[in-house]
Amino acid sequence: GNSSHVVSIPGVWLKKNNLNKGDLVYLEENGNSELILTPQIKEKKEELKEAIVEIDKKSLHSVQREIVSAYVNNNRIIKIIGKDIDKYSPQLREFVHNLLAVEIIEETQNGIIARDFLNVKTLSIDNIIRRIDIILRAMMSDAKEVIKKETIYSSLMNRDKDINRLTILAYRASRYYMENPSSKGDYEVVDYFKIWSMVESLEKIGDEVKRFVRYYKESKLPKNRLDELMEVYTQLEKLYLDTMSAIYKRDKTILLNQASNRDLLMKKLEDFLNKNYKTRCVPHMIEKLKNLLNHTHAIIKVYSYN
Repeated sequence: GNSSHVVSIPGVWLKKNNLNKGDLVYLEENGNSELILTPQIKEKKEELKEAIVEIDKKSLHSVQREIVSAYVNNNRIIKIIGKDIDKYSPQLREFVHNLLAVEIIEETQNGIIARDFLNVKTLSIDNIIRRIDIILRAMMSDAKEVIKKETIYSSLMNRDKDINRLTILAYRASRYYMENPSSKGDYEVVDYFKIWSMVESLEKIGDEVKRFVRYYKESKLPKNRLDELMEVYTQLEKLYLDTMSAIYKRDKTILLNQASNRDLLMKKLEDFLNKNYKTRCVPHMIEKLKNLLNHTHAIIKVYSYN
């Protein structure tokens, strides 16, 4: 037809990939004026992967990290075994139940068996990121009111836990799609590396907001100094909001402009520290706000330079 041309395919390539008349092939443009021809990718039958986590002579924290690793690596069955299982049983049960779609199906004196019922293919990375973003926006906004209302602090702690759960879920989905190109989901495989980096930064921003609030509650700054600090904090909040907005709009120009704000905000934080470093909690608060700024800037770099 007028809109296409015929291309001959080497017979050796056809034989190597077991292609015959009527088989499907995929043609993809890679952005460098090149076309990539690939054979039909047959989806693998999903394995019921299994991981064993031994707890003897390990700290609870180490065991929890191994469980998360097994979950992120899409193991559908996780067996936690050891002679000292009773020692950590209540904490392990709570930890496992906090993993989305994971249930304990068996528990004995020597082990706990957990089964993952999540279908990763039903997950939307976009939705997970937006849920993390919504929680972060609420945390950053509420942080300014924590002195006026004590209950806000406990609410922030719970929201941070929600972010942690969603972060692990995003890691898991990204890992699955990187390992299964034929089920690439909403993005190209290479994009999941950027997503992994962004989600990591979002989780760290939540941690820094939580830690900043902890010291903010205990600080002994006079009201005028607190107001000055919160003015800078509000500018950091705006930088984060504008950054996420630009990512949703896929506007690299805005992101590059946002990157130029980092040095200005860092200087304001340094100036405040120099004037108030002897006041209780101030060095800790400024450290957390610097980290918040750097993690936001890391997101900007990933999405503006690639």
